[in-house]
Amino acid sequence: MGAANLLFPTIKKQLNENFIQLFSKSIIQHPKSDDIQFGKISSDEEWRQLGQFRQKNYQAKKPYMMTELNEDGKDCFDAHGQVYAAWLHDEMVASVRLCPHPFETEKLLTLDRVESLLGKNYRKDYLEWTRLLISAEIKMPYLLNALIVYAGMQTLATTHYRYYFGYSTLLVRRLFRHFKVTNTNLGFNIPHRGNHQYILFKGSFLEDMYSLMNSQACQEIYL
Repeated sequence: MGAANLLFPTIKKQLNENFIQLFSKSIIQHPKSDDIQFGKISSDEEWRQLGQFRQKNYQAKKPYMMTELNEDGKDCFDAHGQVYAAWLHDEMVASVRLCPHPFETEKLLTLDRVESLLGKNYRKDYLEWTRLLISAEIKMPYLLNALIVYAGMQTLATTHYRYYFGYSTLLVRRLFRHFKVTNTNLGFNIPHRGNHQYILFKGSFLEDMYSLMNSQACQEIYL
């Protein structure tokens, strides 16, 4: 981690929109990767599109999540979070959210369990990953990984945050296997979402970026 911190001022100079788009697209490894466009939800039309995207794809893939949404496809954490999305030919195909405190996890776990993984200052040091979703119709295995990288790089480029955490099922946790995450072995359930086992995990945006930029697959883009 020391090397990542030392090199970050140099690396940050490259974190403009064009570089982040190109770097993220390289991760997709699909013939249509150049047709994907990443961005942050900002306009009223994009928020409307996000709501419809969530409703359609949660209903198709995870119907138990519909109870978390209002009639517009939003929830109470959207107002203070940053939502990032991927579009294919102007159609939204994936989305994810990063939220500062207050966190959704605090509604699900006791304070001592959260602090056991994140420490006592987590509310000011961390952002929370939530609402990771991909279209039921698209077949791009690494698209969510690419969107996570895009959101993480944008966070490093535009905010003071360096750390993230989240909760997920064991299946979704595998999406983060290419990132340097730590997780707790203490699982938990969310009764109104069915009989799914969840785990809490944490990581560093900076350490992930440093690792990716030094990976063999990304050398050509970085250089």
